[in-house]
Amino acid sequence: DHGSADQHTAPACAVGEIVFLTEELYPFSYAGPDGVARGQSVEVVRDLVRRLNCTAEIRVLPWSVAHDTAVATPGYAVFSTVKTPEREARFSWVGPIALLEYSLYAKNGSTVLLPSLEAARNAGAIAVVEGDARHDFLVKNNFSNIRTYPSDEECLEALMDGSVSLWMGTSATTPGTLARHAVPGGTVIPVYTLLRTELFIAFNRETSAATIDAYQDALDASKADGTFARITGAGLPASLSPSVDG
Repeated sequence: DHGSADQHTAPACAVGEIVFLTEELYPFSYAGPDGVARGQSVEVVRDLVRRLNCTAEIRVLPWSVAHDTAVATPGYAVFSTVKTPEREARFSWVGPIALLEYSLYAKNGSTVLLPSLEAARNAGAIAVVEGDARHDFLVKNNFSNIRTYPSDEECLEALMDGSVSLWMGTSATTPGTLARHAVPGGTVIPVYTLLRTELFIAFNRETSAATIDAYQDALDASKADGTFARITGAGLPASLSPSVDG
């Protein structure tokens, strides 16, 4: 019976099983047609779990539910998470697992010119997802011209119908949102980059230091042996990629 033999030879999950929660954040994480979690960051997490001989339960949930559950429940983690100052103490962190740019998008042909952050504060209403890290960023940076919506889809619709002048999207997610709505290329363009930020796995604070270290070591090993680059695609900035000779 192969099953029992395998169980004897393969070391068990030494760090304790974690339930991983994520959100619809294409191309990092999303639910496939079969409901199974897919995406770059999902594959990175699956690779780490494999390296630690654990099993990966990954659930795709609305962001606020995923975040609040991981804060409140030992044995849970949430990704792909921006390490904002207000979140720093709520979690234990492993990463970075991806890079994200926050940009303001406008309809092509709009007269919005944004030479500076100050100009962006006075450029008409900005659509942003309610409670998202981008929303926090705008509030922290004293933007008052904010209009919140439940999803990026609704932000895009508000931009297209003229309800807002700008939409705060991301380099990673905006192309997918535009594609799903069949918005022709060049119709919506980035006009100002507000932030380049790295994304992490945020573990419940009660997770043991040994578990956090094991996951970080597994991630570092994945970057060192080329697996991480294969999963996420080439062209990551130097801070995320191990230096390779030749």
